[in-house]
Parts: sequence; C-alpha cells; structure tokens
Amino acid sequence: MILRFISVALGLILAVAALPAVPALAQTVRVVVDGQLMRFDQSPIVAGGRVLVPLRGVFEYLGATVLWNPATNVVTAQRGDTQVQLAIGSRQATVDGRVVFLDVPATIVGGRTLVPLRFVSEAMGAQVDWDNATRVVTITSGTTALPVQPPARVPRRTPVPQQPAPVAPSVVEGRVLRVDGQRILVEENGVIRTFTLTSDTTFTALDVGTGRSDTISPDQIRPGDVVRVTADNAGRAILVRVSVRTVSGRIDAITSRSIALSDGQVFTFADGVRFIVNGQEATREQLRVGMEVVLRLNPQTSQVLVAQTRASGVQPPAPPAGNVQITSFSHNATAPLRAGSRLTVTLRGTPGGTASFDIFGVDSDVAMRQVSPGVYQGIYTVRTQDNVGTAVVVGRLRVGGQEAPLVQAGTRVTLDGTAPQIVQRFPEKGQTVNNVRPNILIVFNDTGSGIDPARSRLFVNGQNVTARVSITETALAYSPPEALAGRVLVRVILADKAGNVTDEEYTFTTAVSRTSLIHSVTVSPTTPLRARDVLTVRMLGEPGGQASFTIEGVEENIPMAEAANQRGVYVGSHTIQRREQGAAQNARIIVRLTKDGVTSQAAVARLMVVPTEGVAPPVITSPAAGTRLASPIVIRGKATPGYRVEVQVDYQGALLVFGLKGTYGKVMTTADAAGDWAVSLNTTVRISNAELTITAVTIDPLGRRSEAVTIRATLARVWPYPWQEGNAIVRMSEEPNYKSS
Repeated sequence: MILRFISVALGLILAVAALPAVPALAQTVRVVVDGQLMRFDQSPIVAGGRVLVPLRGVFEYLGATVLWNPATNVVTAQRGDTQVQLAIGSRQATVDGRVVFLDVPATIVGGRTLVPLRFVSEAMGAQVDWDNATRVVTITSGTTALPVQPPARVPRRTPVPQQPAPVAPSVVEGRVLRVDGQRILVEENGVIRTFTLTSDTTFTALDVGTGRSDTISPDQIRPGDVVRVTADNAGRAILVRVSVRTVSGRIDAITSRSIALSDGQVFTFADGVRFIVNGQEATREQLRVGMEVVLRLNPQTSQVLVAQTRASGVQPPAPPAGNVQITSFSHNATAPLRAGSRLTVTLRGTPGGTASFDIFGVDSDVAMRQVSPGVYQGIYTVRTQDNVGTAVVVGRLRVGGQEAPLVQAGTRVTLDGTAPQIVQRFPEKGQTVNNVRPNILIVFNDTGSGIDPARSRLFVNGQNVTARVSITETALAYSPPEALAGRVLVRVILADKAGNVTDEEYTFTTAVSRTSLIHSVTVSPTTPLRARDVLTVRMLGEPGGQASFTIEGVEENIPMAEAANQRGVYVGSHTIQRREQGAAQNARIIVRLTKDGVTSQAAVARLMVVPTEGVAPPVITSPAAGTRLASPIVIRGKATPGYRVEVQVDYQGALLVFGLKGTYGKVMTTADAAGDWAVSLNTTVRISNAELTITAVTIDPLGRRSEAVTIRATLARVWPYPWQEGNAIVRMSEEPNYKSS
C-alpha cells in the first residue's frame, strides 16, 4: 500500500514542476486539512515551483508523531506502520526504509522546518489538491487518525498534543440550489448541504472547455451551476469553484425555450436562465437575431444559464409584405430513431422569420435557423428517456409579429431511446443444473420500437447458434443439439428496430452426478405454448427404466416411453388443455427415471409461457372518463402480468380558427407481477379544451393483440396560448375567470 502512495506522490511532484515559480510569500498560501483551515506561525511558501509547509502542523494533524534530531538534522514522522524520514537540506528522503528523491529539499524558515507538501501528505496516505488561481491547498486524509507507534528513541522536544482528525467531509461537489449574501445551498446526490459564506470565502470559475480559472463574485453564481465547495468543519466555505462552459456566436434563431447560433449549435434554456444586455438584466425578448452572444452553459446538461450580449443597433426583421406562410415541412426520419440519433427538420416558407417545431409527446419549441432565404432547419437529438411511437411533428413560423398557420409533417416519427431489457434467464446466472442439454431461454421486454430478430444473436461457448434459435416479441429460446459440459458461456445480443442494442454475457454450469440415471433433458417447442399445443419432453438416461414427467401445478406423472430403436431415449408428450392455461404459466417441468429401485430426477427450466385463449383487454383505472387533464397525462391500469400494454392518445380541437386532429403519440409499457401498469405522456403543445381519446391494447408474448379499450377525456384549458411568447401557461387549477365585455 505504501508503495502505491510513494508512486502517486512522485507523479504529483513531477506534475507540480509545471507550476510557475512565484516569489516566496508573494501571495498567501492557505492550507485546508480535512475541512479545517490550518493556522501556522510560519506561513507556507512556494519555492522552486513547490509548496512547502510547516512539517509539524500538517503531520500531527494527520495523526502522526514528529521527532527532531538536532544532531543529525533529521526529522522522523510516524503514522501507524508508516515511517518517513527527511534530512534538512537534502533531496533524499526515506519511506519505510525505501529511498525517494525530491526536487526540493526540506528547509528551515523562521525557525520552522518546511517540507514539500505533496510528498509528505501523500506519504501519509492523504490526497492533495492545489488550486493555482486561489492558492489553496486541500488535504483530505480519508480516515480518522491512525494509532501511532512510537519510533526509536531520539532526543526530542516537548511534543505538541495531537489534534483529532475530523470526520465531516471537507469537499462537496454538487448543483447549486440557491445562493445569497450569507449562504450557498448545494445538492449532492439528493442531499442538500448549506454552507456559510464569509469575507474569507474565495469564488472562482473554471471553464471546462479552456481550463481557464478566474476569480468571480458570489452574485455571478446561478442556480443549476456545478460547484465544488471546500469548507471547514463549522460549515464555513473556504473556496467555491464553479465549473462552467462558455460558447459564443451570432444568434440565428431564438424561441421561448432554445437558442440557435449561426454555426448550427442549438441550446435549450435552463429554468431561471438569466439574460444580460449591455451589462444590465434584460428579458429574452431583448435578444434578437443577428446579435453576438456569449452563452454560459451547465457543463453537464449544456443548458443555458446566462446569455449575455450587447445591443449594437441590430434591428428586428421587417414585417412581410404579404401573408406569412409555410410552403413545405418535412423531416429526415425513415425508421425509428434511437438515443443519440439526430432528427433533422426542414421548413420552407416566408423568409426573414423565426421558426421552430414540436414533437408531440416529446419536446416543443425546438429552434430552427434560416440556412438560406426562406429555408429553416432544426435538429433534435433523441434522449434516452424518449420513448414515443408515431409522434406528430408540427412546424410554426412567425415573421414580423405575424404567425403562419401550423403545419404538420406528413410522416410521423418513432423515438426509442431505450434498449431491450432482459428480465429472466434460464438457466439463471451462476446456476448449476443437473442437465447437460438444458434449454436456454432469455425473456425480455422492449417498450419501444419492438425487437428486430434479424439483428439479434445468441452465442454459446463462443459459437453463433442463432440459426437454431426461436425468437418471439418477448423471448429467445435455444435447444442445444449436443451436451454442454461444465461451465457454459452465454452471450445474447438483442437489437430493436431503432438500433438500440443490449449485449450481455453470463455463465451457468452443467453437472450430472455419476450416480444419476438421467443424463440430459430437452423440451419442444421452445416457443410459448397455447391451448391444444403439444409439449414434447425427450430424456436421455439409463436404458430399461420407467420414466415420467410432471408439469408443476398442472399434471403429474405423465408417462414417457423408451424408444424401440434407441435404448435409453425416453419420450413423452402432453396436450395443453384450456383449463390448464393459467396454471401452466412459467411452470417447471420435472422428469423422473426409476431403475432397479433407484430414482433420479431433473428439473427443466420454466419454459412454458402459455397465454390465455384470446388476449384479455387491459383495464384503464385512471383517469376516469370525462376527466379534465393537465400535462403530463398520466394513465394507469391493470393487465395480465408480464404482458405488454400499448397506449395511444389522440386529440381533436382548434387553435384560433385552425382545426387540428391527430395523435400526441403512442407509448408501450409492461404490466408488473401484480398486473399494474402506468404511462406518462407530455402533451408539449397543449390545445385548450381539446377532446382526448385514450386507447389501450394488451399484447401477449406471442404478439397477439387484445380488443382495444377506449375512454374520452378533455385537455385542461390553457391561457394564454402556448405559442404567445412572454406569457405564462396557466394550469387548470389556475384558470382565470373570464368576464364578457
């Protein structure tokens, strides 16, 4: 362990060599150990590009004993089993007897021994961080003080009492919730921490793109900023470092939710985004096409936190001479799109305007930029949470205060941001089965575009066996033609129609006892069964015995006959009865073989997924028919456990004088073990008082669909209309009282 600390320490010593040389004491160096701001009677210095600190203060705070031998000018420090020795003026030190060379020797300043900070700290097993902009050293020991073993006796001064190491964390990294003149609230992994800001608190901003660090004032920190706070044990912030990313360019298009630059980059606005024009707080409406803008982004989400520009005589576009119109509207999606795919939308119409588009159920007001007179383009990148089938894409165009009629693209889009999810494996991961030819079954869910059998693969012990695989919409099954001995490696690749891929490897083990009469068992078919289908069980065992198999909870001791021309091969069959369907779901198959008074048995994986005769439709438990709904629309219900449920929401209404009719989208989910299911759909563009038709269908493992269940509801009134910029959307509970004039 100590060797690792030494190697890390030496690497950091070399890295520190790149620090610029600063005259000693030109600026105060502050040292924070485990959240405690250290006070030294001899201040730390920077010499030869190295930070040197008083040895005794740091070592003893880390839980080490420090001894000084004036005869030899050697300092000895010990913490637990680790011993460090440094000679004043020497570039050589020892750690547990091993020689380590230093670029900067230990030295005496003001009667105090100063030593290279990084080496001594990390020789003690601590982590050291240096912030050059604020000249703050942060040391984190990562543990409480270790028991100290006394070193060999040497002449010593009166020891300084050991300080207990604090247990509170000294560094917190998270997202700013609020900042004022006295406090900063930071959320770290769901926990909100409050720190006190004092006159000694230093604030810096680190641009993650350029690596540049600058001092800032507290009022420049915004909610949503990613920060690293170094604090003492009393919760007082010593250093607050904000991580930001800045982007500059010319505004090509701007909407209520996003901004597009002339180089094609598009960014969405964070909640509470701040607009600054000519150094003064401003509104979004004061930013116009053609302005040069500097955007401060959240480095994790790329959302705009601050947009800053100068109004240098840029004039808004002149109103068109005639009516504003959209002549064509299309997108490039010809197949379902997976996470990371880019949907490019093109609108043609009156030039010189501001254009945007909505993907119903996904996002709204996505900015488009004018790439040539009258031609606007925008790009939407599919996120992992996007999972909507046949969503409508709608375009809008405004020029000089006039709005063109909304236009819907002729082709709908399917966005599938989630790969298929494996829910069951037979045999299970790490399982040992007493069968050398077990059927391999992978059960999965795909709530998006659906599985693509042509691109899915199964490998067993490195061999591609896909040609012998049976695959349905929810399961992949394989019956090995030969024995699988010992450890079996399974690799399954599941691809959906959008191109999302799940690639998983796992192992199980086959082991048959030497005393067992049964060698292997297979069943067919491996695909899910229904009423009147015939299940065949084939067993290889010792010849001349009596064999049977049992379907747990369905039928016991079904006889198996030994083949006349194949000794030791037993075959039995059972026709699934309608009354057995419910009990046979996921039932185990157990085979037994008896010979000369000895009985062996083997359990076969649960292969039987037997859907009911005629798929039962789902039940929509919420919302009730006639309910007025706000966005997002949440729909809940009941269905057969393990079955998929497809939900579609259609709308019919009017925006001003324009009649609109279409679908907000289609989503898929799976009923859990209790039969419960739920989906949520964001209506994005909300049409006041629109009539909603909610349709749900159950799909069984064989892909059969139930009859549709439908209820009707109403979308809550929205005022003002959502495309009118600068106005807040009023939810149903906040609806104003309108009086006739």
